[in-house]
Amino acid sequence: MPGVYEIADAEKRLVYIGQSGSDVPRRIRQHLSEGACVASVASYWRWSYSRVPKTEEADLLARYREQHGDLPPCNRATPLVRSNERRLRERFASES
Repeated sequence: MPGVYEIADAEKRLVYIGQSGSDVPRRIRQHLSEGACVASVASYWRWSYSRVPKTEEADLLARYREQHGDLPPCNRATPLVRSNERRLRERFASES
């Protein structure tokens, strides 16, 4: 199910805003298993269905930036560059 999600730390401070065009719960599980920024601080999360997740994610990020002057901490992390080979491995790993 496509949608947007927010992940917060133990003090319920928002640390990440994201979206998935196909399966939000699977995407959240990926964040929690990757061992990066989100996994190291995540305690709470919420998500909602969206027909246009990229647009809603952009809106949530813009609102957060307007209120706090910057992006959530884990949205500021350097993005992982994925090659086509890595994407293929990740896709088949998540289906097993």
